[in-house]
Amino acid sequence: MTHEKSADPVVSKIEMDSFNPDTMIAAVQNGAMDHTLLEGDHFLGSVLQVNRGNFRFDWGRYNLPLYAVGPLPTDRITVGFLLHDSGETIFSGKSVPAGTILLLGEGHELNTTLSPNSSWLALQFEREKLLDIGIILPDRLFHLEFMGEQLAKSAKAALFPALLCLAAASGDASQSRCELDQLVSGIEDATIELISRVFGERENSFLLGSESDYANDFKLVERARSYVDSSLAEPVTISQICTMANCNIRTLERAFLKSFSVTPKKFLQYRRLAKLRQTLIRGDADEMSVTTALLACGLPHFGRAAIYYKSLFGELPSQTLRRA
Repeated sequence: MTHEKSADPVVSKIEMDSFNPDTMIAAVQNGAMDHTLLEGDHFLGSVLQVNRGNFRFDWGRYNLPLYAVGPLPTDRITVGFLLHDSGETIFSGKSVPAGTILLLGEGHELNTTLSPNSSWLALQFEREKLLDIGIILPDRLFHLEFMGEQLAKSAKAALFPALLCLAAASGDASQSRCELDQLVSGIEDATIELISRVFGERENSFLLGSESDYANDFKLVERARSYVDSSLAEPVTISQICTMANCNIRTLERAFLKSFSVTPKKFLQYRRLAKLRQTLIRGDADEMSVTTALLACGLPHFGRAAIYYKSLFGELPSQTLRRA
């Protein structure tokens, strides 16, 4: 394999000690991720981002379960896999085992529920680069492939130390550009080798195909979620969600528990609270009141909403607004 001369790597690191949807929008470079926190506690997260010309990647770690949805970069194929998780991870309505590698086409929507203490890696390659190493990709791509337990272990062993070194080097002004470049090159080579090995051995693969082939439960959840997102400022009942999703309540609850591990009612509450936090963080304490923000997010029961908000984010809405 030959390597073209690459640009100097640009390395940045984002550390989070509270849940901030705005900060996490660009968790995947050139994407637009909308995040919802699915469990209350002190949220901690970090994202390491590297851009070196024709190769970009993001490494994220979160201590609490999250739901993330949004379009991926339109100019690259995205390859992702979990370095660590402590529970069930779901991609587009399908539970996937540890050691699964994900390929998404340019501009495809990522739809995932991450378990607590997850560590993920999202790598972006130009389509031509993958074609050059013998991976033939369809125009519309959504593919999950199980890499096998042994290969998954060796991939983690190769990548984790390099990622930790790169994260430490990103805050060290004395670190030479050459040393950074070597670390990035090592990560790129390791992932290229991994992709080549996985897609040369397809016995354990499973193809999800186009959107028309997705499981019925996932399509149902997407209809319901779209309706919820368009109606956050209004009072919404589970019956209305069932009507819009064209299903009964048992089917709706089963689908939401499968995709998010929470009921539709709880999911609606989490979406409202995530929107409230985003509104408060963006707001100006001199021009906005907590009451106005609560009403705009469909939370008219102020005392109860404040209790839920504090249990999820570790502070009261008024404290968030003052900090903003």
